[in-house]
Amino acid sequence: MEPTAPSQTLLGRLLATQPRTQIQAIRTEIVDEMRTLHTRLAHLEADLAEVDRTMKNRPQASESTVADQAPPQRNGTGPRRTGSLRSTILDVMRERPQHVWDKQEVYESIKGYDVAPRGNNPMNTLGSRLIEMARRGEIVRVGPGRFSFSEPQNDGEVPIE
Repeated sequence: MEPTAPSQTLLGRLLATQPRTQIQAIRTEIVDEMRTLHTRLAHLEADLAEVDRTMKNRPQASESTVADQAPPQRNGTGPRRTGSLRSTILDVMRERPQHVWDKQEVYESIKGYDVAPRGNNPMNTLGSRLIEMARRGEIVRVGPGRFSFSEPQNDGEVPIE
């Protein structure tokens, strides 16, 4: 069997300088990332199917109510938020996508919505949901109890440790 020619890509040239154990670690990392992406894709496909089902059953725009058309507002100043805790978190974090949020800050931003966690331990509920969303790839966990909608750029926002 002839040895294969080294790759002419940058990655190929970099890999050629690495020991086999390092290449295996890189491979494992790529496989893990692919699994995460496949899981995220499955969740997105399920979300899309839910949106399609909802659209199919929703009346035409001319038949919709004013509450359906009004944007959700906080602190009881507008229509009730009809989404889920997950979608509310995403909406709030999307307003500042590069910002690094801690649990308390997320809670303060969503507590006026009807979907905000209540009960004895709302922070535990919120923390569990944030961790679940990070595992699903919907948000980024940048440190213990710290999350971002997207990868922070460190441009004046809370620094990443």
